[in-house]
Parts: sequence; structure tokens; C-alpha cells
Amino acid sequence: MEPMKIKKPRRLTEKRVALILNEYNLPGRVDRIMESLAPYAMRPPASAPLAPPPGGLEGAPGSEGWILPSKRPHVAYRDWVVMTTAGPLGLGAYDDWIACVFEDADRAERMIGATAPSGKWNHHAFVGYCHKPTSYVDMIAKLDRMLATFRRELGLILPGVQL
Repeated sequence: MEPMKIKKPRRLTEKRVALILNEYNLPGRVDRIMESLAPYAMRPPASAPLAPPPGGLEGAPGSEGWILPSKRPHVAYRDWVVMTTAGPLGLGAYDDWIACVFEDADRAERMIGATAPSGKWNHHAFVGYCHKPTSYVDMIAKLDRMLATFRRELGLILPGVQL
């Protein structure tokens, strides 16, 4: 008797992966989270330097660093800037990952384990077509886990804010 061959699950097509990612809409979900965090989160102005919102943020965590120094200007070029206890965090959401970078890499490494010396603190679901996904359910579960981890860890550096 021949041994039974176990078939590998079929890889989802590139078109199907794109449809699933579009349906999940990670960038839209992240935008809604950021909008709920005002005044701690804001979209950087297109050309003006970042400054506190009208009325200021006296006593808010990280408010002392709201005007971004030039040592890490790429923080200001992200879709969002969030004032955290680990310093300003620039972030942008893509199909299956959230790109994050702290202005003060050393401080962020000590507080939350961001990568030094770059200050990167990215969150990946690894479900894009290049990762050979095989199931709609698995893709959504991985995206949900990644987003939940991002929210939980962001909550650690935004004391008093419910995420």
C-alpha cells in the first residue's frame, strides 16, 4: 500500500489577497484609532513645523517634545504623529503592516523595546501575496492579532487613554 500524499493547501491568488486586504482596510482602521486619540495624535501639516494644538497639551505625556527637532525629521513625514511617553511616534498604515518610528530611539528602546538606533517599532501581519497566504480566515486572524497587539502596546505608552 502506498503512503497517502498530503496535499499542501492552495495558495490564494494575488487578486484574492488584494480583495481581502482591501476589504479589511487596515489603513482605515488605523486612521479611526488615531482620530480617537486626539489631541495626542495628529496628521502632520504639509509644510509647517509641528506644534502643540490650540490650547496646548500642558501635562500631557510627551508634550514637552511636540515641536520636532531636526535630528529625526522623518517622524514628521509619516501619516500620523502620536505624542507618547516614549516621545513622538510617527506612523503610517499599509495593507498588512503598520510602519512606526520614534523620534527618540534610545528612549523608545528603553521604554517599549523599539529597535535602536533607528527607532523603528513596526507591526507586521505577514499576509501579503509574497507570504503565500492560503486562507481567508487565517489572513483575517493574523491581521486582527497584529492590530490588537499594536493597540495594546500603544496603550502602554499612552497612560490614561483607553484603546
